[in-house]
Amino acid sequence: MEKPRTVRGTAPRIELANQLFREFYAACFWHMKPDLVITEAMIPIIVKGLRTHGGRTGMSAAAQLLDQ
Repeated sequence: MEKPRTVRGTAPRIELANQLFREFYAACFWHMKPDLVITEAMIPIIVKGLRTHGGRTGMSAAAQLLDQ
C-alpha cells in the first residue's frame, strides 16, 4: 500500500524531478520546453522518459525518483 504524500514529502521529490529533467534533457526530454516547470502530476512522464531514453543511468534515476 502506498503511503500518503504530504506537502513536506513532495518538495524533495519535485526538486529531484527538476534536477533529473535538466540533467537528462538532451537525451530524454528534448521535445519538451527547456524551462518547463515540473509538478507532482508530471513525475510519471519524467519517469517514463528516463526509463525509455536514459539508458542504465536513467533507469537508476527513475527508480530513485519513485522511491522518494
